[in-house]
Amino acid sequence: MVQLRHTGLYVADLDLMENFYKEVFGMHTICSHQIQKDDLINGLLGNSDAEIMVSKLITDQGRQSGTDDMLELVHVVLPSDHVTEPSVSSIWESGTMHLGFGVDSVQDTAAKLIENGGQKVTEIHEMSNGKSCGFFEDPEGNYIELIGSK
Repeated sequence: MVQLRHTGLYVADLDLMENFYKEVFGMHTICSHQIQKDDLINGLLGNSDAEIMVSKLITDQGRQSGTDDMLELVHVVLPSDHVTEPSVSSIWESGTMHLGFGVDSVQDTAAKLIENGGQKVTEIHEMSNGKSCGFFEDPEGNYIELIGSK
């Protein structure tokens, strides 16, 4: 059985982004500012002195089901003398196309998103299935799609 457990989002300001997703989407903290520095991280980042700081958030639905609906915010901490080889792609620079959230009200969630430092990218549109949809950005410019439940 295959299961999509979480989405990892690399961020520059962990506190800002953790608060944003909690305030706008009512997500709950599983862990906050958990430091990981081990062979897995060394191999992923290509630097034995690097570490990551992770905050894991989950939706109400994820809490009820006990799995899935989790957002993993990852902040990479590199030593000050770190130089990335030009030919090597860095995972934290890859980015995410967008995060899609199903919400009760696109208009209400959009207002909350903007109040908390997000930006509107598109107008809210009604789709052919009758649901409303719009694109926004979080405070670090990551795309968020809001999809109405009705």
